[in-house]
Amino acid sequence: MRLTRVYVRFFKSFNFDYERRANEKAQRAAWETLPEGWYPHVRLDVDPQITAIVGANESGKSHLLDAIECVMGVREVSRSHFCRYSQLFSVETDEVRIPDVGAVFTVTRSAESEVLTTLDVSRAVGQTFLFMRPGQG
Repeated sequence: MRLTRVYVRFFKSFNFDYERRANEKAQRAAWETLPEGWYPHVRLDVDPQITAIVGANESGKSHLLDAIECVMGVREVSRSHFCRYSQLFSVETDEVRIPDVGAVFTVTRSAESEVLTTLDVSRAVGQTFLFMRPGQG
């Protein structure tokens, strides 16, 4: 499978997509709405040609890689990952929250399609699916 897009919300330095939230014409996904309002995920497209991530210090390179590890199950998503400058940070709301991470994958081989079938996910080669690890609270 090929990773094609990463979704993060309230994860470390990725709070939420402020530009989408400010855009009156932006499409809202139902799963992005919380009791406190609409907090769209930051969406990062992953080009299959990428071999390195380059950027200034503190620009989010490591945080992106950490989010991918959480989606893949290499690392557990925990409350310590929650964006500390979010207005929903647990100290501010007296509520423990876990950030949301997810990804879109493209099936690249028939063997992957067969494995997905065991998980009740039916996708053919070339099709995509969204896998989310939503937070709690």
